[in-house]
Parts: sequence; C-alpha cells; structure tokens
Amino acid sequence: MQAQLELLGGPRLLLDGIKQDLSINRSLLLASYLAFQADWVSRDEILTVFWPQATEVKARQSLRALIYQCKKMPYAFAFAFEDQQMRWLGQTDISAFQEAISKGQWQKAVELYSGAFLEKVQSDDSSAFNSWLEQTRDELLSAWRNGALLVAKEDIALARYNPAINLLEAVLYSDFLAEDVVQLSMRAYALAGQKEKALKTFEVFRKSLLKELELEPVEATLELAEKIRTGLLEPSVKLADIPGPTQERLSQASFLPQALTPFVGRTLELLELSQLLKQENTRLITLLGPGGIGKSRLSLQLLREQKSNFLDGVYFVSLAPLRSDHEVPDAVASALQLRLSGEARVAEEVFSYLANKSMLIVLDNTEHLSGIALFVKRLLEQAPKCIFICTSRLLLGLPNELVYDVVGLSVPSVHEESSLDAYDAVQLFIRTARRVRSDFSLQKADYPLVIELCQFLEGMPLALELAASWVRLFSLPDLYNELRKDIDLLEATAQEVSERHTSLRKVFETSWTLLNSEQQRVLAVISVFRGGFDLQAVHKITGASPRILLSLVNTSLLRTTSSGRFSILEVIRQYAAEKLVQDQELLDGHAEHYLGVLASLTDNLKGDSPKSSLTIIENDLENIRTAWHWALERLRFDLCYDASESLFVFLKEKARYQEALTLLKEARKVLANHPNAKLQMLLAYKQGACYYDINDYSLARALCLESLALAKTLNDSVISLRNILVLANICNALGDYDQAFYYAEEALALAQQLGSEDLIVRSRDLLAMIEEFRGNFATSEEHYRFVLNFHRESRQKLELVRALNNYGCFLNDTARPGEAKPLFLEGLELVENAGLNAYKAFFREGVGNSAYLLGDFAEAIRNTEQALILYIEHGDSEGQAVTQTILANSYLAQKEFKKATIYAKQAVHLCKAKDSRRKLMTTLLAWAEISLAQDDLTTATTLLTIVKNHGASKKVCKEAAETVAKRYSLQLLPKISDDELDTLLTAFLNKQNSLNLS
Repeated sequence: MQAQLELLGGPRLLLDGIKQDLSINRSLLLASYLAFQADWVSRDEILTVFWPQATEVKARQSLRALIYQCKKMPYAFAFAFEDQQMRWLGQTDISAFQEAISKGQWQKAVELYSGAFLEKVQSDDSSAFNSWLEQTRDELLSAWRNGALLVAKEDIALARYNPAINLLEAVLYSDFLAEDVVQLSMRAYALAGQKEKALKTFEVFRKSLLKELELEPVEATLELAEKIRTGLLEPSVKLADIPGPTQERLSQASFLPQALTPFVGRTLELLELSQLLKQENTRLITLLGPGGIGKSRLSLQLLREQKSNFLDGVYFVSLAPLRSDHEVPDAVASALQLRLSGEARVAEEVFSYLANKSMLIVLDNTEHLSGIALFVKRLLEQAPKCIFICTSRLLLGLPNELVYDVVGLSVPSVHEESSLDAYDAVQLFIRTARRVRSDFSLQKADYPLVIELCQFLEGMPLALELAASWVRLFSLPDLYNELRKDIDLLEATAQEVSERHTSLRKVFETSWTLLNSEQQRVLAVISVFRGGFDLQAVHKITGASPRILLSLVNTSLLRTTSSGRFSILEVIRQYAAEKLVQDQELLDGHAEHYLGVLASLTDNLKGDSPKSSLTIIENDLENIRTAWHWALERLRFDLCYDASESLFVFLKEKARYQEALTLLKEARKVLANHPNAKLQMLLAYKQGACYYDINDYSLARALCLESLALAKTLNDSVISLRNILVLANICNALGDYDQAFYYAEEALALAQQLGSEDLIVRSRDLLAMIEEFRGNFATSEEHYRFVLNFHRESRQKLELVRALNNYGCFLNDTARPGEAKPLFLEGLELVENAGLNAYKAFFREGVGNSAYLLGDFAEAIRNTEQALILYIEHGDSEGQAVTQTILANSYLAQKEFKKATIYAKQAVHLCKAKDSRRKLMTTLLAWAEISLAQDDLTTATTLLTIVKNHGASKKVCKEAAETVAKRYSLQLLPKISDDELDTLLTAFLNKQNSLNLS
C-alpha cells in the first residue's frame, strides 16, 4: 500500500491513489510536518514544535500519547519511529514544488501550486506549530508569487497575453495593492488589445490605494496609464523592472523572528562566525559594534544557517524592550516557548530546561542591562552544551568571551563602478529604495553618487535603509546633498549621550528635520508605546491620524505588521523619546487607556470565550507593564485597582506566577510608603491566590488573612468572601476538611448577607465538595443539585459545564454511574458545540470512569486515554493522575497487571510531585487492589491502612479500603496517629523514587 500526503491546498491523504476522508487532528498534523521536512526529524524538535511551553517531562508524555494515536491511524504504516527521531515514509506533493523552486523551474512550480500550504488547517497563533505553519505558508506563497511574475513576464515578452493575464489576476487576488503587479497587468491587457480593461485595472487600484492607505500611485504607474490612454505604450517588457525570486531553496521550519526585509551580504562574516562555532572551546561570542551596524540581523541570519547543526534548535531572544534585569528570564523563557510550571523562579526553570540541551541562542541587545553578565555566566554554567551569542555595544567582561567586531557592509571605491553589484552596501541601498519606489533604478550617471553615499555612511545598514527610504521624497542628488549638510557619523559624542546613539544620532537628526511639525509631534509622542500598538490606541492617546502614521511608515521610521499593528524600532523609539518634552498628561493618557482596556476585559475573561481577550492582553503586555509602573509612580491607585483583576487572570492563565508576584511585590513596596488600604487589601488577596496556585499554602494563608483583616476594616464583603474561599480551598487541599467546612459556611453566610446569587452559588459549590469529602452525601448532593439547576436557568455555559462535571463526579463517587454518564455526555456535547476545548478532558474522564464502574472496560479505556492525552497537552498533572488511576483500575479488571501497575506508578509519581494527598489516596487504593491481584498482601495491607486512616482520605475512600480489606480477610493495622501515618506514607513513596515509567 502507498500513502501520499498532498500539502498544497490540503492536507489530503491518498491510499493507493484513493482519497481518504479524514478529520484534521494532531496525528495528521504530525504527518504533515514530517512530510514537509522530507527527512528524519528529532523527537526534541517535535517537542519544541507541538508543545513549546510544556516542561520536558510533560512534552515527552504528550509525544508518547501522540505516537500511540498515530499507530492507530489507517496511514500508520507510513510513519517510521526510532528512539530519538521519526519521519514520514510516504510520498508528498511538496517535494516536487520545492525541487522546481530550487532549480528555478518557475512554470512547473506555478502549475504545481494547487493552493495554500495546509490550507484546511486553521491557525490560531497559539503554538510553535502554528507559527511555523504561517511562516511556511508565507514563504511558499511568496515563492509562487515570484514565479508567477517571472512566468507572466516571459509570456508577455512572447506575446502570450491571456495566460499572463490569468496569472497576474491570481497574484492580485492575494495582494491587490501590489503596485508592481498592477503595472504588469495593465501592460498585459494593453498589449492584448484590451485597453479598457487595462485602464479599469488602473482606476480600481488607484481608488483602493486611496481608500486603504490615503496614497496616490507612484509616478511610473501614472505615466504607464497615460501611455496606455494615448496609445503610446511600447510593446516591450524589461524583465528587470520587477524583482525576481530567489534561487535559494525555501527555508525549513524555524522558531526565529520573521525578518521584514531580505538579508543582504555578510558572506565573510558568516563564514568566520561559523568557523568560530566549530572551535572546541567556543561557548560565548559577543558581536560588538555601534547601534545600527547590523549585529541583530547578522546574528539572526547566522541562526538560520546553523539550524541543522544544533540538535535542539536555534533561538533568538530580544532584550531591547526590557526595562530591568529581572525581566530577562521571562524574555528567554518566552523565546524558548517554554511552558512554565509556576513552581519555581523563572530563571531556575530556564536553567533546568537548558541543562541537557544542545542549542545556539542569541541574546540580542544586552548593553542596557547591568546584571546581564551574571545571568550569562549562570547560563554558561548550567547549560554546558549550549553556545550563546550576545549582540552588544559593550563587552560583557567574562573570561571566556570571544569578541567579534561587526563593521559596516562592504563599500566600493570610486574606480569600481563596473562591479557595483558585488558590494553589499550598494545592494542594500538599491533593494530598500525599490521597496519604497517600485520604479527606482540606477543610471550609469548615478554610480559615482551612490558610491560616495555608501562611503559617506560607512556601509552602516540602518543608515543606508533610512537614506534609501527618502528616495520617495527626493531625487538621488538632492538626498545626498541633504545628508551631507549636517552628518558626521565619526563625530565623538559626549559621555552623557547614550552609547545607543553614538553612530546614528546625526542620521536621525537629519531624518527628523525632514518631517513636518505634525510628523515630528507624532513620532515623539508614540515613543511612549512599548512593544507595538494598534491604530485605535495611538489615535485615542495621541490624536494621530491614519494618514500621518502612514507617512511615517513611508519614511521607515514606523513599521506595520501583518496583524495590522504598528511597531517602531527600539533605537528609533529611544531617539524619538528624547524629542518628547516630559508630558505627564500624555503618559497619564497612556496608562489610563491600557489599564482601562484591562478593566473592560474582566467579564470577557471569565466568560465563555476568553481567548480573544487573552490575545489582546498578550499583544499589549509591554504597554500594560509600562502603564502599571507609571500608574504606581503617579499614585493612580484607582487605575491599578480596576485593572488588577484582568491582569492577574491573564498571568494565571499563562502560568506566569513569578511575573505576577513580581508586579504585586513592586506595587506593595510603593504602598508601604504611600498607604492605600483598598489597594493593599486587593493586592494581598491576589498575592495569596498566586501562592495558593503554586502550592505555597503557608504564604497563601498569611496573605489572605492579611487581606481579610483589611477587608473587614473596610467593610468590603466581596473581598472578604473571596479570601475566605481561598482559605477554604487551602484547608481542603491539605485534607483539613473540618476547617475547610468552617470557612465555606462563613463564605455562604456572607454571600447570603450580600444577596449575591453568584457568590451564594460559588460558596455552595465549594460546600458540596467539602461535604462530599466529609461523607455527608445527602447534604453534598443537595448543594450540587442547587448549583446545577441554577446554572441551567442562568444559561451561563462555562458555569453549567463546571456544574455538570462536579455533580457527575459526585454520582460516580457514590456508585451511581448510570446517573452520572448522561451528565458527562451532555457536558461533552456542550463543550464541543461551544468550542470550550479546554474542558473536553473532564468529560472524557467522567465518561471513562462511568464506563469503568458500569463494567464496560473497553469504553472506559478508550475515553480515559483521550482524556489523558488532553490533560498532557494542557499540562494538568492532577488530571493526568486521576485518568491514570482509572486506567489502572480498568486494566486491572481485565487482568493486565503490567499496564495497571505502570499507570498506578505514574499516578503516584504525579501526586507526590504536587503533594496532592487527597488524589493520592484514590491512587493508593487502586495500587492496593493491584497488589492483592498479584498476592502482595504486605503492600496491600500497608496501603489500605494508610487510606483507611489518613485525614486526607475522602469518606468513600475510607469505606472502600475497609470493604477491600474484609473481602480479602486482611487485618489492617490499628488506628495510628497522623505522624505515624505520614511516616508510613513517606516510607512507601520513597521506594518509588526510581520508577521505571516506560
């Protein structure tokens, strides 16, 4: 049997040439990724692509689960799995397309391009896979576009006008504002004798350009339209008028920033750096040079070329936007797409993750961070297989630092006019000029001027790009004269001037003088933004119009992103900030806007569809941090209070607990000198909740008690209730059910005093769980039913989902699986219809457990395995432990003792790691049953004794332990103290430290 994956316009699977109807799932995505690579791919690369934010252990568990699913697929025979690598053995349509591209066979490539790469796969920008997918789509589309233009130009030259017109229309469909394509399309129509269509194409483009960008076509387009209108068009085509496609093979998937412009030159530098990387003792290279010299682009290109030489990948970490040293670990973790567990400091998690990795990592723009040398030193010590490259204007001063001086691009001498194309500085200038003016070209008479200009700017890339961006406004001689009036790149600056501006200050000053007063004002005021901004924000805060912003985009001082946001180079932003007179009203407006946006998202974050709100916060997190710091500095505690809920919901959702705690500690430090009881109360509660989430129950309790005392003083019953609920959960987690019950009852009484139905329901939901654990099943069920009925009537989908799951679990725990299963099936249908994918695992687990209790072990295993895969993907270790316990019981019922033991051991391991003793008791009960089935009475007796007597055991677990003991006539140990039980439990768990979990 032969398998073929069609990736262009797909994915589509053909088995022996017959199309198969398949749903798009993770198995098919893995097959597509491997098929695109057309070679062996390391498992570590797959982990990084599909689970970039998970810990290594969780990611490898997810990969094992995915491989298990792949082996069940009808195309399983086309996979090849080895210990550390895998590949797709079947055929694929992408290889022929890529081969045609690499050989420059553009006609063939255009014919093979049957649609966008993996067109049927929807990308939500939530993973490294989707980043790779979007980048690969763009690269393949760009290659097809370039090929289509070349083919169209050749067709026109050979008077094959209709095929050319069809191709050009297809290109314009994907990019209707591509002026170079519009020009060629007009020419093709005119030469084909379709003058009216040529002019209509021009008019449609002109109106679209005016509507979308408030711009007029360039002079070359206007002249072409006039020639067509007057019948003066010459029937010839200059192929050089349109930039051709690259002959280089399309890049493979990477996790590097997508450059907005092509990389130019640096052949010698790349060769020298690659040789340095091969030297045995190379661990740290510093690319040293002034701002704007091209260190970042050089390092990024080096990463692209070195991808295949580092087993665990290459990564680029931008440090330019950071304000202080403590933000560096977060930036590194983000670039590595590391999913933080929230259980340790971010730096320690980064060091642990890198310990056994073979990576090449660039730390870009380190000079403004005073403590960076110490952090890099720790990286070198903790990650012995990694090589680090720092781009900087200052040396780090570390003993093993290799310094590589980065100078300007190669510049020709005056007498080398005949070989201008061989010089990188000229190439960069011409490419940039053509980007802003599609009709820009060099004449023979311009050669000396271009040489002088490149020499004058010393081949400095950013200076060349800024100079070339002005050709839209000036002729080449006028531009050169303007630059010469007041530019001296070699001029020494005063000590108080930032090193960042040493080389480019005069270039920027010249750029500044070319702006009108409104452009200058806007460029200065937008320096308050960090990490980009959108049109709505900049207009609201600064009053800048789209027209003025686009005029700045045209001068390359401002850039637009594919998502429609604006960005400004950090070095330009800092220069512009110096032009801004301290404007507290502007900064207040910035803080009010971004913290106001946060405050407005609170309900959405807690509703049914929080994803869009999370994306909004993620995009503007740098602005939000800046706004938070400014509000604290200005003592605008009202802004911080209103925004805090959304901010910390976001940080909790992303498991960025250490960042949350840092912000909270900074705020509380300000409050120590400027007391504000209301904000102190709220932040102490938030801090306590954060510590609860990372299982630091001691600090969590102390902070919640502090907040509770302030809340009572301020008569803030809502914050009081929220603190009490956290305290109840702390006691519940520790197995202190009586104290948990006391707090929950207090919360309910307070909610009833407030008359808040939502808080009453929330309190009764917690009481239901606590009463169940205490064994008061009738009272517990009364609460569960009340909560479920309330949410059925309120039509709050998210809350109804939780209520269905909680009540279903209760029914299973009380041996009523026949009643529980319909609730889980109802919930499963609800989450699938509402797109609440994060909750599928709960209901698959519930259906699986119900099936187990009903004796349908095959259904139990099928549903529970699906739940386990989802829990692994979500990084939910407690959910994994529960499902593994169900699987252990199910396999035990089928007398598959080996599988049952493996799952039980894995569950115990996870419970121990999380100190989740309540769930551990359920797992120990399953292990005891497994031990009895294998005649290990000693282990079974020990475990049943622990479960029967331990305070963390639910009543149903205690009763089950007694039932099992009676069934096997076991004499359990007499009731012993909690200290003795803990000693017994610790001794058993210590035996499991070296588990073989394979």
